[in-house]
Amino acid sequence: MSKFFGDMLPYEIIMAVMGVVIFLALVFLLVWMVMKKRSIVVLIPFFLISVVMVAFPTLSSVKVGDFIMDIREKTRLVQDNPTDKEAVEQLNEALAKLNNSSKLSNNSEALVAAANAEIALGEYGSASEKIEKAEKINPETNGLVKTKELIRVKVDIQENFKKNIEQLNSAISQLEASPADKEVKDRIALHLSEIKVPDYVDPGELQTIARSYAIIGQYETSLQVIEKVEPQVAVSGDKGIIRLRDSIQQIIPANEAKPEDSVRIHNQRPDPAIIRNFDRTIIRPRFKPGAN
Repeated sequence: MSKFFGDMLPYEIIMAVMGVVIFLALVFLLVWMVMKKRSIVVLIPFFLISVVMVAFPTLSSVKVGDFIMDIREKTRLVQDNPTDKEAVEQLNEALAKLNNSSKLSNNSEALVAAANAEIALGEYGSASEKIEKAEKINPETNGLVKTKELIRVKVDIQENFKKNIEQLNSAISQLEASPADKEVKDRIALHLSEIKVPDYVDPGELQTIARSYAIIGQYETSLQVIEKVEPQVAVSGDKGIIRLRDSIQQIIPANEAKPEDSVRIHNQRPDPAIIRNFDRTIIRPRFKPGAN
């Protein structure tokens, strides 16, 4: 029965059942009137009403299907190019449509599609809420388990990343008090080797990473990390990253004037694997557009 009615809302189920009952009653009445040779014209409007009552939930389901196809396509566009403002805005508009529709927000397939959209936008908390709601409606919804696991992986990466950033900030603060402390520098290098960058980072988090590479002498790596996301920096409204880049660029020539061993230590060639870690990194604006 639940498969027959799918994700219909209660009033749609009642309407469909009543439509079927009325239709069957009219068929019985039609046969009786034909047998009695009476006019059946009077039954035509009631047949039309019963058909509409059965068809309305079906037509509504078609609209849900259109929404699911639409939001999946818009999600794909954001996944292909997360920095495309227009694609991001269109995806947010589609999500707003779901949130404002009781029909969509109570359809498990629409909720799974919306959760994948929010994953693409880095909104893992909201995506998790939608998956939990979809699971309560229909735990066998196509793609639900896969999306739930994807959220778990994304959240784990994000939480571990934030822990690493906290540890790096703590080590940097210790180093400011004791600049010659090699043990702290080694700890910074260890945290950097373990860090895995999530899809979305704050400007301050990126600055911490770039600064940490500079502190352990990997100036070129620090500059390439900044260069990877520099096109987004102006949009984010964060000038700290640019100031850090300028400072590093001033340090490098000074190190090149030092003995050969010093240059080798302080200006190591960047590891391509480290730079690839930032290939799909998106900087979150410090202030949302339109905010005062």
